[in-house]
Amino acid sequence: MVSWLSYFVGALALLSIGGGVQGYVGSHSVGSLMGGAGSGIIMLIGLYIARTKPSLGFGITAVMSLALIGMMLPRYLKGHSIWPAGVMALASIIVFGAHIVAHFMQKKAS
Repeated sequence: MVSWLSYFVGALALLSIGGGVQGYVGSHSVGSLMGGAGSGIIMLIGLYIARTKPSLGFGITAVMSLALIGMMLPRYLKGHSIWPAGVMALASIIVFGAHIVAHFMQKKAS
């Protein structure tokens, strides 16, 4: 799989972890910590797996980015808050799009 995809996924994972920690520190929201840090850690695990099994690892990260879109985009559309909902929705859309591009680049190369 394409190595540049790892940078996109890693950035989203760190953004998610950071947002979860910020939600916990700022509002004492355990839900934000569990959701943000949890999804970020799952994405980092997916990146680790992708080193030896790219299809499985990037499959995990694609599903997580899609889940973040499903969770954050409706929150943004409902409340129009830029952070965290808008930023996370946009970043997740970009990363999911990067997964699609990488998939078709891989198909074309083989």
